[in-house]
Amino acid sequence: MVIWRVLTLIFFSALMIHISPVGAQQFASVPLTEQRMPSDDLSLNGRMLRPDEAYQLAKEGLDLSTLDPVESALWSDQSQGLSQRLDAVDVYDGDEVKFAGSLLSASGMFRFNIQNSQTSAIVHLDKTLHTLLLRKNILRLLGYKVPAIKWVARLKVQFESKEEMDQVTESQIPRATLGAASRWIESKDEDSLTIIFRDIAVTVPSSSDHYNLAMGVPPQTLTNRTLRSLIIPYALLDLGESANKFEWTVGRKDNNAVILPHFTRGIFATTADDAKWILRRLEMLSKDDLRQAIELAHFPLEVSKLLVEKISSRRNALLEHFSEPAVALPFEVEVSHGDYLKKGKLELEDWDGYASRFAHGDPESPFKDVHWYALSKIQAFAIDNLVARANQELSLFNPNQVRGEFHQQQFQEGLEHFIETGYIMDFPVGTWFSPVADINLTASRDVVVGNYLGTDNLVQLADSIGWGIQLGGQLGIENLEFAPTASIKGTVTLSKNWTHLKPLRSLKNVFKEPYKNIVVPLIKWQMSKKLDELADLRNSENPNQDWSLDEDDSELAQIVKHLNENLGVGESVLYTERVMPTIGASLGASLMGTPVHLSLSGSADVVDIRRIQIYKKDKKTLQIYDDLGHGQGWSLNVSIERLIPIIRLGWRKQKGNFSVRLHEIDLNPDVKENPRLFDKAYAVAEFLSTGSAELLEEIQKPNVVEADFLDKSSKFSFLFWRHKKLKSDTLFNIESRDGLKGKYVALTDEKQSGLNWEAFTKDIINYGFQRLSANVNWGSPTWQNPAQTIGGMGTTTSVRFETSLDEENHYNERFMRLSDRWEGWSKKVKKLKRHMRDANEKFGFQLFDERTLDNTDKLKLFDVTVNLNLYEAGFKKLETIHPNSLIYFEYLYEEARGIRERGCREEQVRSRRLSDGRLVESCGTLNTVIYQNNKCRSKIEDKKDEKDITKCLMRLYRDLYEDLDYKELKMLLGQDNLFVHGEVNGFRDNDEVLNDTIQTNTEGRIGSRFWNGPFEKIKQMLGIQEGELNGYWLRERL
Repeated sequence: MVIWRVLTLIFFSALMIHISPVGAQQFASVPLTEQRMPSDDLSLNGRMLRPDEAYQLAKEGLDLSTLDPVESALWSDQSQGLSQRLDAVDVYDGDEVKFAGSLLSASGMFRFNIQNSQTSAIVHLDKTLHTLLLRKNILRLLGYKVPAIKWVARLKVQFESKEEMDQVTESQIPRATLGAASRWIESKDEDSLTIIFRDIAVTVPSSSDHYNLAMGVPPQTLTNRTLRSLIIPYALLDLGESANKFEWTVGRKDNNAVILPHFTRGIFATTADDAKWILRRLEMLSKDDLRQAIELAHFPLEVSKLLVEKISSRRNALLEHFSEPAVALPFEVEVSHGDYLKKGKLELEDWDGYASRFAHGDPESPFKDVHWYALSKIQAFAIDNLVARANQELSLFNPNQVRGEFHQQQFQEGLEHFIETGYIMDFPVGTWFSPVADINLTASRDVVVGNYLGTDNLVQLADSIGWGIQLGGQLGIENLEFAPTASIKGTVTLSKNWTHLKPLRSLKNVFKEPYKNIVVPLIKWQMSKKLDELADLRNSENPNQDWSLDEDDSELAQIVKHLNENLGVGESVLYTERVMPTIGASLGASLMGTPVHLSLSGSADVVDIRRIQIYKKDKKTLQIYDDLGHGQGWSLNVSIERLIPIIRLGWRKQKGNFSVRLHEIDLNPDVKENPRLFDKAYAVAEFLSTGSAELLEEIQKPNVVEADFLDKSSKFSFLFWRHKKLKSDTLFNIESRDGLKGKYVALTDEKQSGLNWEAFTKDIINYGFQRLSANVNWGSPTWQNPAQTIGGMGTTTSVRFETSLDEENHYNERFMRLSDRWEGWSKKVKKLKRHMRDANEKFGFQLFDERTLDNTDKLKLFDVTVNLNLYEAGFKKLETIHPNSLIYFEYLYEEARGIRERGCREEQVRSRRLSDGRLVESCGTLNTVIYQNNKCRSKIEDKKDEKDITKCLMRLYRDLYEDLDYKELKMLLGQDNLFVHGEVNGFRDNDEVLNDTIQTNTEGRIGSRFWNGPFEKIKQMLGIQEGELNGYWLRERL
């Protein structure tokens, strides 16, 4: 009998390992169209159908979702109910049992055998234990046969020795559960060698048991409905430890499929019919059924109350995804109960008698306390002005002083002339000249929002230090008839700067960072020194000791510790060397004799940049970007001021080229896994010391990006309002370290509008400073993205075209993406949901699921984006839009809006010529689209350059999006040629999830092997930052 029990335990343990869950969340895709063979266990008239038979019956009109699977040891048509008799196990609260050995367990769970006088059993310790119990209950209600899993509040376990007891508590439990053993230990008595465990589950293996489906499914492709359908309850109950993180919705539509989360290693090949079959069974469960299942999972009362509402909402979402007609269960988002459940959120983390923490508390957010951001800006202002004052003392010449002397001399001459003649002297045009020889020191500490210097972090601390020398001359021209003053200035600037960028999770950390860290070269020097020490370890006389990572005081462990302290994960050290010749001219005058001042300036410049970025990609990987850039361009600026700037206009054009060489170095300190560790350390140290990449390239060839670019931009501002446009044209040559080569073209056409309150406020403050002292100034983010400024908000519409080039440099597999982005500093969820509803109405389907925001109150640095991907087939449709189609849409628009009935002004009337020669009058509602389409058709007929035609079509695509309804856009370009998707980003307020991206539902079909364009794939393949790939460290961006 004992042998039989042992064999049963071994069999059951192996089975549980076999179907054990994985640690990370997994996803399964359920196609909404027929793409998979039917399940192989469907029953019709008492007979099991073969998959091919079921497929043929479906073709003849049979609805396969109405067929049950054959009954088996896993499922029957009758609900198993929720009787506690199903979990009868001869182990009870407060029992004392003997420890009989640990079991190999899946990640997140620890199991061990126990024995008492009645039975042998297995004890389960798991932070998500109550989710397992809930899953068991729901599966039984759906007809699944789940073996007994009994919750035990307390269990006393006797160990044979102190060593055995300590091994379990100090090593095995923490490693297996990824949690502290104290969670499950209520008391520990070393004298009697006993531990009282709390909040555990007990199972008793049986030879009649099959799979325990509450714990998962086999790690294989599933072919029967019984198992395939489990994706629905698994997704419904995809609850981790924290009930606060548990979302109010589940799943999303993507590329004509529903994406659902689960926790197992199984490969779900679920069909839509499988999903609909079990959804109908789920629909039959009432809210009271769900409530009872949750209560019998033994959650604390407040947690149960919250889960009833969330699971009801998730059940509704699943039915909606598969378009199952059903009565939605009511749910209350702001449910409250007792002291610890307030407005849909649990406020207690540690629950008496429970190992699980059903709430984790809100994570640190960079914008949790906004006053820290304000203080950081004041600190930056103080440092900047101290450095500016020091630079004034380092200037060898002062052009303003020379100009003052010139005017003083003219004043003296004029005074003498007046005394002699009694007439005011009419001065001729005069000039003055001053050499320019400045030494500029830079030292700053600032919190940077948005991409900065070509990096991809959203919020980061930027410490910078450097110097620059500017040599040249300035010629002043005075007494011009149309302008009192003008100047021409020519300079050459050489600068070197070091910057340390550190991602921020809390703005408090800005004031915890030592000010010595502003001296960034010290970080570079310390890294180089430690890497040299690491390289020297290759000659160690005692490698077993010196190379050990198990001992904290070993030389290798100490070096690795210092390296991690100098440069943490996500941090960057940048070195930038810049040479920039510039020639410019400016003039200023009062506007028609009023106090309003008009200034005009223009310049031409050439810039050459050498840039290095050392980026800690992860704990073991260092990325080294070795960049070279050249640009030449011109700019023109106009400003109208009255005390503060009122209107600003600017234009800039720049062309040039850049190259990026990306070295990715594996610095895994385990010498057995990384035998060339010391060579790599020496190569990085050599690069940091000399700038030579020869040794790095000997270890591994770099990924290389070379590009030629042309950027054109225009800007306009009126007080706090901003409007910017940017067009870019880039030709890429890319070679991977594996030798793969390709030529690509990227074109962009972007426009952005918004409110920049921060710049406007600083303009006013600076006016006040100027009245007190001309030497005090607060740097204003004049042209920064308004959405990334304090209190700002903006919209951006961009069109990006991407393609590869074939051997004859023709476009191949064209791709175009239109992005409509609404972003800003902060917005309450109520207003975000209103925007979501408007977008859903515009697109005619549920693009955004409002329930995804029900766990939070507000988003800071929010970004709500909709993307319309257009693939090659759609591009061909865009090229061939017939003018008659647009004229017809214009007629329908004007008819629907009553424009034709009311009539329009004579100057608005347009005569549209149809293809058959007839003329149709309109009020010009779609004049922009029709004009642009005709323009593009003319270019195509005249066989203009591919790039010229593409730029015209990019503008047409944007005009179609802005002027037509989405349903008309689908008619013109084809629903299967468009793919609509979006996302919501931002730092969440009052939410345990900090800033995870929320993906939307999608519509349409992915029509290319590169679903989001070739550059998305290139970024993934090379592992390169977006800012580096596009050269944003050299180029302008919105």
